[in-house]
Amino acid sequence: MTPDQLTLDTDWLKAQRAEQQGDLRTALGHYRILVQRFPANSKAFFALARIATQVGEYPESRIQMEAGLRLAPKEVAAWAQLGFVCVRLGDLGAAEKALANAIRLDPKSAPLHINYANVQKQLGKPDLARRELETALKLSPRNVLALYNFGNLWRDVPDFDKAADCYRRALAIEPQHVDSLYNLGCLLRDRDEVEQAQAMFEAAVRINPKRFDAWHNLANAKRAQGDWKGARAGYQAALAGGEWALPRYALGTLDLLEKNWSQGWLGYEARWEANKIPRLQSQLVRWQGEDVGPESRLLVYTEQGYGDIIQFARFFPLLAQRFAHVGVHCPSLLARLFQQNFIGGITVFDALQDKHAASYTHYVHIMSLGNVLQVDESLLNAIAAPYLRASAPCRFPQDGSVFKIGFTWMGNPVQIDNAHRSIPLAALASLFDAEGTKWYSLQKGAGAALAPWSELVSDESDVWQDFADSANFIAGLDLVITVCTAQAHLAGALGKPVWLLSRFDADWRWQLNRQDSPWYPATRIFRQSRRGDWRDVIERIGDALKARNVTFES
Repeated sequence: MTPDQLTLDTDWLKAQRAEQQGDLRTALGHYRILVQRFPANSKAFFALARIATQVGEYPESRIQMEAGLRLAPKEVAAWAQLGFVCVRLGDLGAAEKALANAIRLDPKSAPLHINYANVQKQLGKPDLARRELETALKLSPRNVLALYNFGNLWRDVPDFDKAADCYRRALAIEPQHVDSLYNLGCLLRDRDEVEQAQAMFEAAVRINPKRFDAWHNLANAKRAQGDWKGARAGYQAALAGGEWALPRYALGTLDLLEKNWSQGWLGYEARWEANKIPRLQSQLVRWQGEDVGPESRLLVYTEQGYGDIIQFARFFPLLAQRFAHVGVHCPSLLARLFQQNFIGGITVFDALQDKHAASYTHYVHIMSLGNVLQVDESLLNAIAAPYLRASAPCRFPQDGSVFKIGFTWMGNPVQIDNAHRSIPLAALASLFDAEGTKWYSLQKGAGAALAPWSELVSDESDVWQDFADSANFIAGLDLVITVCTAQAHLAGALGKPVWLLSRFDADWRWQLNRQDSPWYPATRIFRQSRRGDWRDVIERIGDALKARNVTFES
């Protein structure tokens, strides 16, 4: 039967009509009948494969496309479509072969070279991908997709300048290319060029208001610059895309920053999905604050960083009032400190065996205690620091004229925003010769960086084995000056005066428009007045040191 006879067939006409009406499932049914009735006609197989692709039936699409290609092996569009389907199925090897066949039949097609490059990139062959994109641009010098994909290739190297150049060239040709706007915005954000990044995200959402990831990043850019109202609006616009965890979590931290405690803790519970962290799977009952029986036993699982755990450890005695027994599973570096401080119905361990877990009835994640206990400032005031004690406080040589200061300048390099919260050591070093002071590094393992100031700074951290040792040392100091890191929480929990060096867009726990902290009454916050500028912070600390104004005065 000829192709013309196929197109005059009743089922073909019904399939075409269903397609035109958007009823793809009905069209799919008619095309399935057609391939049975016309097994030697490639057009029927290709039509069925095309509709199967559109409705997401990729396995069927692949089978029908391959059947059609056996009948008509020189159909370039079919090979290209097969490549797309194989990518969707995760079979990159088959996609590579399909697209190679398409290019062999049509070597001057820039789109084919672009698609082939993307497969090579996913196969971990960046050099081959680059070669294909270069070919595409020779064939089509103003091809926006080729430039965009070249930008993605350079982004992964990473080579910021080359990636940005590709995105900008694409935008010079097509100013409304949303993907290039978005990716350029992300590059600028990563380079801390926040204002320029904001402009890219704003352009992206103007063109496509449903680009919800752009709304989220626009909110982040506004937040970084202190536009809290604009940030909130951006996160809410991102949430319009559905139950997306990232803006829910971001809104939660913004609420906490603005003292909206209850709403903030609720949003903070989205941290698992937002940060792509798998939730703990436990046979125990997840405790959500409800009353429990007199024999109930609670297992607390710690999470996140050492500072977070220290900050929320204050609630362990409160939990012991609600449960017959509380077990705390924590990192080994915190175990001895907690074991020394939390007794009376509380057991702390750094290794958890199944038989131990089975002795408990309920569990809770430590950072969920904010929501479970509905923590707010009044509760924090009721259980104020100090809630940790050093077991053997360090005894420095007696010299009342010397003011002993411990300091850190850097957080965990693994944390994504570490560069923003850390201060250059050289900037802090300008304070080391303040009259009547003696400085001690609390930055574990960073002694080499202190070499230029070895006559002004002591570093004894190499002998500390865990946070119990750190606590003993800090207990003997007069003051701790630190960025937002675990030592800030440890010193605060010990009740030691702390001067916190805070970035402009402060972490949620330090809140807005305040120099004190409800978490640590002896902490005084020195916040940047301009994003990224530590100079005024250092000047204010220098003035406070001269006045020996250690604690916060309202």
